[in-house]
Amino acid sequence: VEYLTWDINWAQNNVDDAPGGFNLLSRTRTTSSAALKLHERLIDMYPNFFPKPRDITIKVIDSESKNYSESVPEKQLVLRSSYFKKMLEGGWKENVTNEINLMMPKCENQQNVLDFLQYLKTGQVTVTGENVLFLYILSHQYDIQDLKVGCVKFIIDNLDVTTVIPLMETSG
Repeated sequence: VEYLTWDINWAQNNVDDAPGGFNLLSRTRTTSSAALKLHERLIDMYPNFFPKPRDITIKVIDSESKNYSESVPEKQLVLRSSYFKKMLEGGWKENVTNEINLMMPKCENQQNVLDFLQYLKTGQVTVTGENVLFLYILSHQYDIQDLKVGCVKFIIDNLDVTTVIPLMETSG
């Protein structure tokens, strides 16, 4: 409590009068060097309240023993997937090792695996007739709802005689 009181007094004495400062009493937020210093001090004093961002290494092993690896911000994984959220916020070993090993279904086109990794990292992927089924299967497997919805929308929007047969061949 003594440290917290000191920090509030320090903030009032050093930040409130600074142009573009951070006023704790009115809760207005703008940037200034004093506000950034206060933020850094609070992070140093209370690290449990401000966890440092970390990258998670996604290692993919497909059925043909090809290995792929991508570094993905933890925040991206947790926001996109309840599966990854439980894994990284629970007592799983991946939370300690910062490494996730994913087994992929058989995939003849390595670009599909790279598309999935790109989506995990950036939240963006171009869904095509070639990767839609692969992405849908993985989005279902790893509970990535927005990707799954995007794949279903693509299939519905592009469903015709020429697209049904390749989908049936791939799924059978």
